Amino acid sequence: MRLDGKRITWVLGALLLWVVSVLAAAYALRRVMIHNVERTVTGMTVMDAREQDLACPVHGGALLLDVVSVRYGLIRVPREQAEAERKHFPCARTEALGGCLRRPWQEALVLYCPECRRTKGEWRPLEQGEARQEAKPQPADSRDG
Repeated sequence: MRLDGKRITWVLGALLLWVVSVLAAAYALRRVMIHNVERTVTGMTVMDAREQDLACPVHGGALLLDVVSVRYGLIRVPREQAEAERKHFPCARTEALGGCLRRPWQEALVLYCPECRRTKGEWRPLEQGEARQEAKPQPADSRDG
């Protein structure tokens, strides 16, 4: 059987339509699964604030599911704290930011790293005039005994 231009176009169109319908069904199934998890976890609808990460970029461990409170408004985080969060505990996710407009959600579904939460709990901001000490390699002793 020889395929001409019209048949190839028709076959490709049908294939594209099939792929789009499969992707739409998969997306709908994903949304249903998320809502089932939400009802199971809290008994009420919560905001889905999960990131796409599956593992912590700092600690490498798998992320766990948790429900945290949603914080609304313009949240200003001190620069030192924001830098520490990015470098040392990016997946602590102890709260979800809901934005400036209040929504009906009081809780959010998040994925978090237990090591990031432990590190965040141990971290403290610097006091006035205090300098943060980074771990630096010590030079070898050049004196011969």
